[in-house]
Amino acid sequence: MKQYLILMQGGVIHSDQMSQDEKHQHFKAWGAYLSQLDATGKLISGFPLAKGGEVLNKWGAESKDGLDINAYMVLKASDYEEVEKHLVSCPFLEGDDASFIIKEVKPDP
Repeated sequence: MKQYLILMQGGVIHSDQMSQDEKHQHFKAWGAYLSQLDATGKLISGFPLAKGGEVLNKWGAESKDGLDINAYMVLKASDYEEVEKHLVSCPFLEGDDASFIIKEVKPDP
């Protein structure tokens, strides 16, 4: 089984425009989604990320407030098609301009 890094970009949820019930349902959907991935052994790791960040190159680090990567997950799957199958039901897609960057983690040589 391969591992895949999923970077979540965009996906802004306007919680200030949601009722308490809508917020509750949104977080409940996340809980159910992650529990299902965990129960099937597909979820390795995942966390939300703080806003902003830095880009580091040989000239130094540069602060980037506009970095639009909001969370990540690492999933086990046999191929990209299986990863995509798991992601289509992700509550993250409810957010504005939500998209995933999917990269296969290269095993040790």
